[in-house]
Amino acid sequence: MKNIFIIAGMSRAGTTFLYYTFLKHPVVFLPYHKEISFFSYNYNKGLNWYKQLYQDMREEQVGVDITPIYSLDLRSIERIKKFNPDIKVILIVRKPSDWALSFYNQYLNNSWQTLPFEKFVVEGYQLPSHLFKLEEFFIIETISQYRETFEKNLLLCDFSLLQKEPLKILLAIEHFTGLPPYFTENNVENIVINAGNHKTFKVISYVLRQKPVISLLGMMPQWTVHFFHNLFLKSQRKKSCQNAKVYTPENIQLAKQIFSKDDIYVQELFSQGQVLLGDGSLFDTFL
Repeated sequence: MKNIFIIAGMSRAGTTFLYYTFLKHPVVFLPYHKEISFFSYNYNKGLNWYKQLYQDMREEQVGVDITPIYSLDLRSIERIKKFNPDIKVILIVRKPSDWALSFYNQYLNNSWQTLPFEKFVVEGYQLPSHLFKLEEFFIIETISQYRETFEKNLLLCDFSLLQKEPLKILLAIEHFTGLPPYFTENNVENIVINAGNHKTFKVISYVLRQKPVISLLGMMPQWTVHFFHNLFLKSQRKKSCQNAKVYTPENIQLAKQIFSKDDIYVQELFSQGQVLLGDGSLFDTFL
């Protein structure tokens, strides 16, 4: 399985938009749902389980694994490298303090119990694989490990560019992964698809995460699943996000305080350009 590339996150940095946009690409094959999480909490299911998700992929197609939890569970890094030492990996990097607030908002929309932001940061968030804490230097450590492991096979993209000019990011990913050109101004819609703020009931999100439901979806033809994905997408599109309830002055100040050094690191990382290779060299000069 050499013809797969991975979008490893970050969470809350446009990965849902990328999933639905890459569904349009004629050479790209995507599994039945976005976050298959094999290299994280599904790793014990074995490689054959992972391969089965791509068993309908045609020879001329390229598979994509879009799983933002790979940027939260750092065990994923070596597992991905072991799977294919030459694999191409993409990280969309969001300003850490903004990311923390957005991640908290996702928690509020998907959790049966809620914690104040300060307690959420201190106690952490229980992922399926481990307890994840929004600690100082976490983003620095994440990006550094990905850069050290994948070097020029890593593409780092500034989330702010994805927000303003998504076509540039899509073109960069095409070029970086060797995909044939497809995206143009005529087939890319700059919309916000906010997976953490869907107008769905929490019970629906809960049901869709259950193993029997996931297994059932896995047995359905890919075109059927994508058809229902697109219907759902049309009902959930947003031109803007309304997450003001978590962006209180107190929460903003706390996020800036905790992630002050991480914010500086990301700002300096993209100071010379908004699309970089893992070794720090510019990649956006062709745009």
